[in-house]
Order: sequence, then C-alpha cells, then structure tokens
Amino acid sequence: MKYTKAMRIGQFYDTMSKMGFSYAETETLRRAQMTLSRWSEAECNGEIERNEKTGKPERVSQAWLNGRNDKRHAWPCPDRETGALKRAQAVVDARNAREAEPLRMYHQGDPRGCSLYLVRASDVPAGSDIGSYYSRGFGVCV
Repeated sequence: MKYTKAMRIGQFYDTMSKMGFSYAETETLRRAQMTLSRWSEAECNGEIERNEKTGKPERVSQAWLNGRNDKRHAWPCPDRETGALKRAQAVVDARNAREAEPLRMYHQGDPRGCSLYLVRASDVPAGSDIGSYYSRGFGVCV
C-alpha cells in the first residue's frame, strides 16, 4: 500500500471517530458504501433492474445485454441495496442517540462518486431536500 493511500485511510477513520462513530460502526458504514457503490454500478450497466410490478430486483443475462441473444432473461437476486441502507441508517440512528449534533444520511445513486454521505442536520434548511445539500457533508469512502 502506498503511503498516500495509508494516510487517506487513517484520515478517514480519524474523521469518523471525531464525528462520534466507533471503529465497528465506521466499518459497517464503509462496507455499506461499497455495497451501494457496486449496486449503483450494476444498475447503471443494466445488469440489475427492478421489476416494474413487484419492485424486486432482477439480474439480467449478459447475453441479452451484449446483444448475443434476442430474448431477455432475468432472475431474482438479493436486494443488497435495501439491506445496506437499513444497516447504515441503524448505525447513524445509534450515533444520533449518543451525540448532540444529529446527522442525516444520503444515498447518492450515481456510480461515479461516493454513494453514501453524512450531513449535519443543521446544514439542510427545514423543508428542503437533502439531495440539494449532500455535498456539504462527509463522503463515507476512502
């Protein structure tokens, strides 16, 4: 591992600690972010689609995606996005119960950047959408 990457990782854990998260909570949030990032990438590439009727995710065959097959084949797959969001929200809620300054969590679905952000509640004006203010927060990615 290069020195600069090791420094970034150390700074990330330092910042999360200063925000009031334990090491285990930081690991849970980091793993949730990685899962959400992979999920967003698969959705963007068309590998995963949500069934319009049921709302459940389906994995789509590579042959259909690459044009080698005219018929679309899809099968159910585990909904990792929902599970990761629930785990991350549980960690943020536990932290908010301990600390004075509440944080809000935002999931950004674009795979080109960080997927999970933590924003101070005071940075989002009352009645506003957090999607307009998430860049003021801290990206949970290394």
